[in-house]
Amino acid sequence: MPQRTAKGHRLYSQADIDNIRQITTWLDKGIAISKVKPLLSNEAEVTTNIQAETGSFWQQQITALNQSLFSLNSQKLQQQLSQLEQEYPYRIRQQSLYRPWFSQLSQSLAQQLDGQVLGQWLTQELFLRLGQRRFNAQFKRQACIGIWDDDPICQWQSLIYAIELTILGVKVQLFSDINSTQLQLLLNRTEIAHLLVVAGSYEQALAQLAHLSSQLECQYFYIGEGPSSPAMVVIEELATLVDTLPKGIKAK
Repeated sequence: MPQRTAKGHRLYSQADIDNIRQITTWLDKGIAISKVKPLLSNEAEVTTNIQAETGSFWQQQITALNQSLFSLNSQKLQQQLSQLEQEYPYRIRQQSLYRPWFSQLSQSLAQQLDGQVLGQWLTQELFLRLGQRRFNAQFKRQACIGIWDDDPICQWQSLIYAIELTILGVKVQLFSDINSTQLQLLLNRTEIAHLLVVAGSYEQALAQLAHLSSQLECQYFYIGEGPSSPAMVVIEELATLVDTLPKGIKAK
């Protein structure tokens, strides 16, 4: 553990910095947080663990989640999501799990007679998960972030964003599966100044915004690829959006 100065600052050696960089590399490749400490003392296992937890590992997790979904096993689905949440940083889960899972799932459900019902069941389970996180949340920011999608398929991703923001101590208001006219009416009732637009692509996000009134005093964000513009700020991850919010909450 790095030593502290008289003012409480950590003093990191070059070895500490190298370890931090190595840990970051392992996390990026899918190594679980719980396995990082043993790897630091036994680097011979690194190659084996990385091979075990790359693409094939995440596909196995997607298969397991689908099995719980298709059997309507709520307890098992929630346990699987909780375990992955504990073992892997959000950035890894978003890239390697949520994004490919939702993409594959939307195509799979479209080919099944009960696909719509299964999709609604998953939405219900994610809403339940969000409610649990809100119950235990310690909100650290005064501002509230709005999350908007106008497509049922994007609703799963909206809920994941809402869950992660809640874990980060940010208040969230969901505007899910509603059109721009409905959104505008609801925004007029709120003081939301930051709205995250969830869409299948950058072009779709811009198309959604095109129907909103310019009189709304709101800054729009999109997570993904594409150029930022006066109409919408493009960011790479949720943490960037959180950093734009004023810190602190009002005293009661």
